[in-house]
Order: sequence, then structure tokens, then C-alpha cells
Amino acid sequence: MNITDYVEAWIHIQRAAAENDLQLLSPSVRRGENVGEEAWWLGNFIAECDAHPDCDADLIAYFDLHFYRCDEDAWNDPGIFSETYDDIFAVLQVHGTTRSHFEWIDYVYQRQFWVSETSCSQENGGNGRNNVDSCLRITGQVDGWGRGSVYVLDNDPRV
Repeated sequence: MNITDYVEAWIHIQRAAAENDLQLLSPSVRRGENVGEEAWWLGNFIAECDAHPDCDADLIAYFDLHFYRCDEDAWNDPGIFSETYDDIFAVLQVHGTTRSHFEWIDYVYQRQFWVSETSCSQENGGNGRNNVDSCLRITGQVDGWGRGSVYVLDNDPRV
């Protein structure tokens, strides 16, 4: 589905959320700053939604993020959150919309993240870790992973 089609579908999602008094998460993405990657796609989606008369990008309350790392350092500054904010903003600032550079700064950095997926599956080439090993790493019970990603998610004000 291309971005234009997704914006058209998103308009229906917005209406359903409004009818049921629900907050909206952005479409779920993983980090990726290159053309066609996830944060790049989300920045373009937000810009296209913002330009559409029936789509309201301001209704997105949180950026929904998937990130498949368990080690604490991968989540910390300048980690996944800062990089994803920066990647989304980099796309938005080049779009010719009715928002200024500073309005896009406010838009992006005022939103927190809703992390809906995390695992150890892509660490060290995704060496087929089992669930027990992943649980130990994600909770910081194995040397080399710091306090684990669960600690960061519980304690980072951006989440």
C-alpha cells in the first residue's frame, strides 16, 4: 500500500477513533533513516496526511515504534528515540506544507513513543535466541546487556 492509499485509510481510522474517544498511535514503524525505510516512510506519511484536507496529523498522540534490541545502550541517547525523532523531522522539514520549520520541530518532539514490540531477535545477527535467553537479556539478567530494554522503557520519559 502506498502512502496516499494509507492516508485515505487513515482518515477512516481517525473517524473511528473520534467516535470512540480513543487516542491514535502513528502507524507502527521501526527506525530507518534511508529512503524507503520506516522513519522515512512515517515522515512522508505525516506530511501527506497534513496536506490532505480530511486528514489531521495532530490527532497522532504517540509514535508507535518497534525495535528489536535488548541491550540498554541501544535504547539510550543518542539512541533509538533521538535518532527516530531526528529522522522523522528530517523528512518533514523538506516538505512544502503550511507548517514552518519550528512548527514541525514542536510537532515531532512533543510526541512520546509507544513501543509495541521489542525482542532480542536481531542482536548479533539474530542468532536464533530462544525465549528464555531473550527474557534474561531484555531484563538485564545477563552480563553485557546493561539493565536491559525493559528498564529503559519503564524509566524513559519519552516512552
